[in-house]
Amino acid sequence: MCLRRRCPGLIDVTNESHENPADHQYVVSIDDVTEELMACTCPHHVHRNAFCKHMAAVENATDD
Repeated sequence: MCLRRRCPGLIDVTNESHENPADHQYVVSIDDVTEELMACTCPHHVHRNAFCKHMAAVENATDD
């Protein structure tokens, strides 16, 4: 996964393990005050409202 901070509260996440990574780019939002993960634009989170691997990648990156 490649992470890039778009602006405060938004992280672009690209899943580079796919043949065409450009088709697998999502945005994870973080609460500016609490720094809690809020949402991801990937289908897993959107349709299931579930914690996804993109949110986990952002969470692990911010723990370092």
